[in-house]
Amino acid sequence: MISRRNFFIMTILMSVVFFLCMFINNMKDISNDYEVNAFVTGTAEDYPSKVSIYMPDGLREKGEPEEETQEEAAEDEAVWVSRNKAVFIGAENGKLGELVKTWASYTKRDVSGYETLASLNAAEGEQELPEMLVIDPGCIDWMQESEIGFLTECIERGTHLVFASLPDVSVIKRSRQVRELLGIREVEQDQTTVKGIHLYGGFLLGGEMVYMTDKKEERKFQDMELTFPWYSLTSGTKVYMKGIPKDEETETEDYPVVIWRKSFGSAYVFAVNGGYMEGMSGLGLLSAMSSEMYRYEIYPVVNAQSIVLAGYPSLADENRNVMQKYYERSMPLLHQESIWPNITTALQDYEIGLTCMMTPQYDYSDGKLPDAQRLKDYMKNFHEKSVEVGWSGLSISDTSAAEKLSWDQEFLSDAVGSYEFASFYAGDMDEGETMEALGSELLS
Repeated sequence: MISRRNFFIMTILMSVVFFLCMFINNMKDISNDYEVNAFVTGTAEDYPSKVSIYMPDGLREKGEPEEETQEEAAEDEAVWVSRNKAVFIGAENGKLGELVKTWASYTKRDVSGYETLASLNAAEGEQELPEMLVIDPGCIDWMQESEIGFLTECIERGTHLVFASLPDVSVIKRSRQVRELLGIREVEQDQTTVKGIHLYGGFLLGGEMVYMTDKKEERKFQDMELTFPWYSLTSGTKVYMKGIPKDEETETEDYPVVIWRKSFGSAYVFAVNGGYMEGMSGLGLLSAMSSEMYRYEIYPVVNAQSIVLAGYPSLADENRNVMQKYYERSMPLLHQESIWPNITTALQDYEIGLTCMMTPQYDYSDGKLPDAQRLKDYMKNFHEKSVEVGWSGLSISDTSAAEKLSWDQEFLSDAVGSYEFASFYAGDMDEGETMEALGSELLS
């Protein structure tokens, strides 16, 4: 038997627990502002001003002032070169050639290779010269004035030169033209060994760094080249890396140089003293040199830790027979019960960002319309997991793209109200259809 007192206490406790559970869930549901896209809130204020954005002349609005000095304008108008092509001079299947081809692939440039300057001159002729020449000095006949003359002509026409290493010290000593081309005033020592390397800031993305260790057990991990010729430079040069000599009385400005550039009007000559362009490190050096050539640089973000899912989630019970045959459940249930748990696990384990590019309905002609309540449930879960929702134009029907997008827009406007879609997946839509979608009210 349970006394009235105990029964009353148990009833009160159950009521409190029930109230707390319901209250917490209701408060959580009320505070879930899923109709607001947190990824676009305040972007008008947070984005940098147009002053820091590169705007080609053809894209400037009428009456918009140009943010550049007269000197910069004159420099831009002096010589125009293609930013889409790089050429290397060296062995066709050599390490340098493979390095340049890999870098060009990463940076979406066209690339050509020639074993000699003469073959380059014969092939290119009077055509537009490339953005940059990456040169193996071992493939240049430094005794021929025509070779140096052609390199000088390339500079005058706005092509940047990158010497992956330097010619032999004897060549530099003997030829005044070579020294002028490389920005070398004189050879201080044919060879010197330094105790460390100083990389200055503003060149590589890692910033300033000193590579040096005095601990014997750590010296075996030092893979920087420490022995190379000692040159002093002329005016008009900018140094990116220097060696730190063992003689502590040497002034900093007199340290042996490793990587530098020489300015020739609208073009630069980059010089690398040693084998630093060999291996994967050459990819970073080429990108750094390329960014030095211009006042702006478009750089691809690698390992952005972000996933974009096209066609997720499913909101309509489409293609039911095939889905039941292969998965024994409908498309919405497959997305909800099988795919979503795996997505949440990935988000938790790898701390990645996620954008779901959904299409409400692939085929509006089948009469199975999308479920608005299912979308709201997904939106609440997405908001809790910091997932952004985008709009997809994917379609599997004979319905025109414009009509399909119109139905999508009507459904989404009713289902999620004020949610601001900031991304759109066009799929196989042509340019006209894509522009029409981007001009829609949903993406305004």
